[in-house]
Amino acid sequence: MSGQEQFFDLEQDPNELLDVAGVSKWNAELVQWRGQLTAHLSQRGAPWVVNGRLGLRPTSQLHSPNYPAGGKG
Repeated sequence: MSGQEQFFDLEQDPNELLDVAGVSKWNAELVQWRGQLTAHLSQRGAPWVVNGRLGLRPTSQLHSPNYPAGGKG
């Protein structure tokens, strides 16, 4: 909703207590994972991906539109 990213070093911080998204040491890896997420969500189109970038949704979403089994069940 705000576009704020979070990124965690799960090997050193498995409980996700320290967000390293703003730490320059992690920039390259953050860009890599952002690209993978964008590629994965691109088939869904907007609002997930807009103009090749992750999109912002104006409202929160509790579950995936495909949960459970495409809403059937």
